Amino acid sequence: MCRVLKVSRSGLLPLGVGLEPHGWAETVCIAGELFAILMILGLVFYGRRRRWHQRWIDYRLTAELVRHLRLVVPLGGGRPFPQAPAQWGKYGRPGATWMAWYVRAVERHLGLPTVVVDESHVQSCLTHLSERLDGQIGWHASNAERSDHIEHSLHRVGVCLLTLTLLSCGLHLLPNLWHGFRPPSGLPAHVLTFVCGVFPALGAAIAGISNQGEFRRIAKRSEAMADQLVPLKERVDKLCQQMGNASLSTPRQYSLQARTLTSEAAPLLVNEVLDWRVVFLDRPLDPPA
Repeated sequence: MCRVLKVSRSGLLPLGVGLEPHGWAETVCIAGELFAILMILGLVFYGRRRRWHQRWIDYRLTAELVRHLRLVVPLGGGRPFPQAPAQWGKYGRPGATWMAWYVRAVERHLGLPTVVVDESHVQSCLTHLSERLDGQIGWHASNAERSDHIEHSLHRVGVCLLTLTLLSCGLHLLPNLWHGFRPPSGLPAHVLTFVCGVFPALGAAIAGISNQGEFRRIAKRSEAMADQLVPLKERVDKLCQQMGNASLSTPRQYSLQARTLTSEAAPLLVNEVLDWRVVFLDRPLDPPA
């Protein structure tokens, strides 16, 4: 019993494989464990010092805002930077940060489009909008499926680890309750001790990954976004078809309808990124990570 306690304080891997106590293999295992822990702590504290998490969120929001300017500027629309709802006040105001300043600077640099807003220009803008929406729909559908698969896989692995831990604990307990019972020869006591100590830790790590990744919430958000974008893309394609079937003898003005569609699409896409920002601002780099 004392031997088990001494080895367990140095790590469970040497115990699980039956290594000799205080040997070179046990020393390597302990040193590797210590190195991994120190590396994790170093990455976490260095990432917090360099603000990796905050910068990652800011950079993505800025990239989305600049990219969405491509939708509204060619038709004379306003910049897609809606105000955050009041309930997000504690998460900061994106409109008063360097991101908003940078997007405004890009918009001023672009200036007014030097094109004639004729039918071909409007058709080109609608084609670009349709392609943009089609890409977003495909991405959200794929992201929802991937996130849902990850969440269910992590849940199944966690349940399996819990089941194996319960079985190991039961096999450990049975000899004390039933003196005639002998565990299988392939499962010595030190292996059961290893399973009872390591598998719960793995289960806790998997639960932490699932919680940090917010896979279930991301899957639902992507499904909802796909449901919103599909009708909008259908309206864009319908307008493109109307322009293609329009008679040359009866010209019509389509720029206002096209600008309305881009003005609806850009805030919808930006609001999705703002909501994503709020979700992951609550998942910073912390030492338990």
